[in-house]
Amino acid sequence: MCKRVIFLASLVLVLGLVSNSAGQTGTIKIEWWTDITGIEITSLLNHADYPDNPDGSDYLTTFEVVQGSIADLVDEYGARVRGYFHPPVTGEYTFWINSDDEGQLFLSSKGGSSHAVMIARTIRSAPLDNWTRYAGQQSMPITLEAGKKYYIEAIYKEGTGGDRLQVAYGPEGAQVIIPGSELSPYDTGIATNPSPADGGRVEQDRVGLGWSAGPSAVQHDVYFGESYADVEAGVAGTAKGRVTDTFYFASDLTLGKTYYWRIDEVDAEGTTHTGEVWSFTVNPTTAHSPVPADSARWVDTNTNLSWGAGYGVFFH
Repeated sequence: MCKRVIFLASLVLVLGLVSNSAGQTGTIKIEWWTDITGIEITSLLNHADYPDNPDGSDYLTTFEVVQGSIADLVDEYGARVRGYFHPPVTGEYTFWINSDDEGQLFLSSKGGSSHAVMIARTIRSAPLDNWTRYAGQQSMPITLEAGKKYYIEAIYKEGTGGDRLQVAYGPEGAQVIIPGSELSPYDTGIATNPSPADGGRVEQDRVGLGWSAGPSAVQHDVYFGESYADVEAGVAGTAKGRVTDTFYFASDLTLGKTYYWRIDEVDAEGTTHTGEVWSFTVNPTTAHSPVPADSARWVDTNTNLSWGAGYGVFFH
């Protein structure tokens, strides 16, 4: 189960197979739904119990599921593996996926799960360690930063016969299956639906932050600051206290600056569910967000020009 490959396989990523504390690297979580016929992912997505009521779950120590590795997984099932990828170095990553049968791989290059998009897929079964049977098994190069974590998910549908899921990264011919040391599982108890939206913009130097509470949360630890790394680590100065409402007011913000925040959910037993790091940018005094984008090429000659207004601006 621990064969290194640097590309993604044909499923929506996720690792696991041992117990793991949320937020710590070492595993990724797999969930499955049984007694679903067919080989198409749509049969899983359309199932009444998907995505919230799996028939079972476990933790993987690499981003790989091979036939027989999980006793409950034999034939006619669908599975989802999801968590976070922790890049060992900053640079461009090409991901690969291999699955039996159809599989899809998703990644959020912005970190949080709400930005995940499909980056690779397998349309049918591919042999073990075969990363090139289908053109879509390989992603485009994606720039990721060490010290950050990125949501990753793979889903696949097994009909009958052999079954597998492999996700890797690396150049063609030197793929390495993603090891558990670069993965951490997704926690279903975290806060979701941030407001402002993750990566969004605000128009004033003060803003009310809101979110949807985790299913078992009774209190919320707020972290807020100007550094992703500091908020991710929860260093001194970013901890803003524990609240009971799903609201926090941030003021005296600097125009044009990006801020980062995180909500850790605390349940009645005192267990903390570490949240994702979200961000927003305060609009500057100058125009911003041009459409077409700055330096865009091959723009239609009849294109309308638009932009975001600077803070406090009435005329342009």
